[in-house]
Amino acid sequence: MALAMFCSGVGAAEGERQFLRSVGSLSLSDAQVHALVTVSKSTNAFPTVSVTWRAGGVATDANSKSMTQAGWFVFAEQPARIWVFDGDGLSLLERSDKALSDSSSPEAFKRCPRQVREALPERIRKRYFK
Repeated sequence: MALAMFCSGVGAAEGERQFLRSVGSLSLSDAQVHALVTVSKSTNAFPTVSVTWRAGGVATDANSKSMTQAGWFVFAEQPARIWVFDGDGLSLLERSDKALSDSSSPEAFKRCPRQVREALPERIRKRYFK
């Protein structure tokens, strides 16, 4: 299935690698769903990451997370699978036809892409990928 990706905002340079590490946005689409990942300034020192999914032009699901420490990032594996590292914890935001899940389970981490594992600080890799 072809994946179309469009990047805008400050984080656009990293968008080609599907990472966001600064304020900006990343837009991904496939035949079923469109995902918009937005990193915006928040009231604390670290930004907020928001993900909105659309199907048929209608917003279907959304999730928002505050980043907690330096070193945070977002990795868009595909429109329905967005990995978020808030600087201390890793989670997978996954959208299916029936539900949206926000998982930090060992089962989710078994499917973690190499790029995400390599981007994590060593102390976090040891925590999740022993």
